[in-house]
Amino acid sequence: MRFQKAIKKIMALGTGATMMGATLMGAFAAADLANYPAPFIKDGKFNGVLVVGDKAAAEDVIGVSDIAISMQFAATKEKPGK
Repeated sequence: MRFQKAIKKIMALGTGATMMGATLMGAFAAADLANYPAPFIKDGKFNGVLVVGDKAAAEDVIGVSDIAISMQFAATKEKPGK
């Protein structure tokens, strides 16, 4: 009985550590935003899709709107002399 409890604890800790590691590795990979608009803006045009579901929460719609405005700003280029 004790052996089974010990195995369950080890499995739980191992699973938790694996999930924590996967989360942190994903966060570290996404942390490099040096080229932020580059994958989404090509030749001054947005190259992507922003999707919001039919039953999306208001904060999700606002978030997508904020991203769209950010992309619009990143796509604009200043004209020389202004």
